[in-house]
Amino acid sequence: MDTAVLRNINMDLVIEDRNIPVPGPDELIIKQDMTGICYRDILTREGYFPRVKLPIVPGHEIAGHVYEIGSDVKDFKKGDYVASLIYEPCGKC
Repeated sequence: MDTAVLRNINMDLVIEDRNIPVPGPDELIIKQDMTGICYRDILTREGYFPRVKLPIVPGHEIAGHVYEIGSDVKDFKKGDYVASLIYEPCGKC
């Protein structure tokens, strides 16, 4: 999957081809239809959050549909539309 990655402060995002992750037992994989880039993402890119470990995938405000579900997930099914506000991204997707 094409992924926009911030590798260095004050640099352009780099498009990388990454593998689609495998969900853990209590996790979902969401195929993102839309991603919001917010002020915090901009400040992170400019280096105002020095504790952020690069590289990162910015954009923690997402909407899309469930692509895969973990074995213990009971409240969602493939194809469900979802939205999320993630404060601490996994950094993998």
